[in-house]
Amino acid sequence: MFKKLLMLIVHSDRVLRIAYIPLAVVLLAISTINQAQNETSKKLYEICCLKRKAQNLSVQKLDKELCQIADKWAKYLADNNRFHHGGGEQIIARGYSSPTAAINAWMNSQGHRRWLLCNRTHVGFGFAKSKNGHPYYVGVFRTK
Repeated sequence: MFKKLLMLIVHSDRVLRIAYIPLAVVLLAISTINQAQNETSKKLYEICCLKRKAQNLSVQKLDKELCQIADKWAKYLADNNRFHHGGGEQIIARGYSSPTAAINAWMNSQGHRRWLLCNRTHVGFGFAKSKNGHPYYVGVFRTK
């Protein structure tokens, strides 16, 4: 039985060469990246819930669709080295070393704090890293 391979064309020192990488290795790398993003998004949600509980507010529901929107926007920002709101009901942060640091920065900003403590019923968080390793965090809020 043949193992599936992914063919890559690698440009190195102005010489093009073909590299064969086992597809399982590529899929594992993608899975690891996605898992890190999901864990970061979950951590953002957990910290947000703690902040809301400390203010005697109800916990928002973590929404898969909103997480996908947040992830997509975080990836766009990271891939394009951009930093601006995508519109509407979202908050963004860049460069913080951890989800805790990002949430704390949002809580220390009156406008962002309002979103974390808002009366929206659903929330989604996203995360991505740029090629330079800069973390991008996004929160999306809606009532469904």
